[in-house]
Amino acid sequence: MNAGVVTIGKFVHEILGGTPQRAKVIFYGLSVESHRGDGIDKAMIGGLLGLETADERILDAHLLAAEKELDIIFQFFAACPYVDYPDAILVKAERGVYSIVIGGTCTADGVSKIFLVNGTPVDIPLPVP
Repeated sequence: MNAGVVTIGKFVHEILGGTPQRAKVIFYGLSVESHRGDGIDKAMIGGLLGLETADERILDAHLLAAEKELDIIFQFFAACPYVDYPDAILVKAERGVYSIVIGGTCTADGVSKIFLVNGTPVDIPLPVP
């Protein structure tokens, strides 16, 4: 599981003030075939649910998402149109009347940062516990 992906999802959770009702997550540069084996889908769901990176419930993230009625869609594309980075993530999420678009990147060692908030370029490093 990728702690950096969890922190990006948790950033979205915190901005929205809770678990989104709907989320579309676009992974750029990550293999469609390997994403479940890598656990990035579970990591993102765990973050969107507000779980900590070390929370073992992330292993059951799909079940937890169903229980919390989180409707989530994953998509995969080769290159990100926003940043020249090999593994970027774009999250479009809604909770009630609030919606947000967050772009983030993370490395294999779990370091992550936010590069986009609602179309505005930013540079927000995210600490990974």
